[in-house]
Amino acid sequence: MPNQRLHRDADARVSRELLGERSMTKTNDAREKTVTATDPHDVAAIRRMIGYLDNTRRELFELIRTTPTAKLTARPRPGRWSVLEHLRHLVLAEDLYINRWILRNDKPFCALGNLPAFLRGRLGFEIVGTDPTTDVEKILGEWSRIHAETLSFVAGANPLP
Repeated sequence: MPNQRLHRDADARVSRELLGERSMTKTNDAREKTVTATDPHDVAAIRRMIGYLDNTRRELFELIRTTPTAKLTARPRPGRWSVLEHLRHLVLAEDLYINRWILRNDKPFCALGNLPAFLRGRLGFEIVGTDPTTDVEKILGEWSRIHAETLSFVAGANPLP
């Protein structure tokens, strides 16, 4: 889709601006071909997808851990998120998907998350962003804790009859 391509290209440009020449080892186009699944109820395909995402996540964690904090907290331009703000948003995204949409529980959201503008002021999201830390290990640790819930759910998933 052209719009998705535009966003991917913009994201890659911002990553190069913030992180220099360092980048993930595979291209986005190659990754997309690797993880294509046709049946959203195919548990084996979902598990393969999770494995792929875990590998990508490990690469990201390594890249983040070896990047100076000043680069991670720098905004590419006014009004745009830094790398750490994007990471905090990923914490919220997985928290939202696993806890609200999949597990349907009402656990409070993670305070480290980064809320997009369209969700600010909405009921239930008040705690999100109240701990805007720049501690990389704290952010990655909290994301890992939430991700463990996702992995636990997927591990227990059974194929539909």
